[in-house]
Amino acid sequence: MLKKIYFGLIAAITIIAVASLLGYGLDWGVRRWKLEQKLSDIEIFNGTVAKKNSQLEQVNYSCNPQAVYNPRTKATKTIYQNCTREVINYSIELSFGDKIDYGTLSKGQPAPKLWQEIKPGQPASLPKNYKNYIKASDTTILKRKAFLDSYQYAKLVPEIPKVYDKIKVDQVIQINHSDGYPKYEAEQMDLFDAELARLNGKLGESKQLNTIVILLPDYMNDMIFAVDQKWIGGNKNEVILFVNLAKDKSITRVQSLSWSTQNGEIESKLDNILVYQIKQLNTNQQITEAIENIQTTLETSFDRKSMQDYEYLLQEVKSRYGF
Repeated sequence: MLKKIYFGLIAAITIIAVASLLGYGLDWGVRRWKLEQKLSDIEIFNGTVAKKNSQLEQVNYSCNPQAVYNPRTKATKTIYQNCTREVINYSIELSFGDKIDYGTLSKGQPAPKLWQEIKPGQPASLPKNYKNYIKASDTTILKRKAFLDSYQYAKLVPEIPKVYDKIKVDQVIQINHSDGYPKYEAEQMDLFDAELARLNGKLGESKQLNTIVILLPDYMNDMIFAVDQKWIGGNKNEVILFVNLAKDKSITRVQSLSWSTQNGEIESKLDNILVYQIKQLNTNQQITEAIENIQTTLETSFDRKSMQDYEYLLQEVKSRYGF
């Protein structure tokens, strides 16, 4: 009788211990997942299309089904023949090493439309995940929240540009608020986007840079603070330029938001060049010259910060999740 009680107690203790370990393991896994989600962020890599691929392959598949009756078991089963068909795999390779798949189609079918439109050498952008200690820190977020909550143009603060059609992104943002202020038509916005995409394609690899340009009325000088708070400072590889325009499209001010230690120099140089030399963003030539001068300035002045510089915030985030 005592043996049964003894072994029963041992079994109960073992079950409790195993359950505790499982519970701890589950809790650890949940906390770890929450930590990874908190740290996860996306930045845009830029480069060019290095190569288009259309690779012919043969694939096997089951074909010609036939019903076969087994008189012994009185059962019918379906058997197939092994057939082969030719398919084409469509993909592209980017200058920074990534490969993007556009699908597999049978030989003779038209190639995917998006793949057909791509030309080697054209700019290409790709979202990539990384760990952002700054955006994961509640202290950082709370510091930025107060201004945005009371900002009179809070509803006009734009969203972060996103990649579409696999490799495209429109990173010139136009903010319109009052009648009489410049509103660029589609043709000129396309030119803005094309010129900025070219800039990002060129500097994306050498400087690991992503540039965004925001065009806005001259009375919105404080929009930079609202964007800083809504975008939580942007990403470590970004330069966000704010170009204020008068009603005649004269450039009245240029501001820069980035993590670069040279951000003040970038802002000072571009404000001087665009306000006093380019002066207006009215013609296609002025738009092209403005982007070219932005490129020249960023080539010499932008330095990309490393997330290692903010590792002190990582411990704050980890401790919140018990690590």
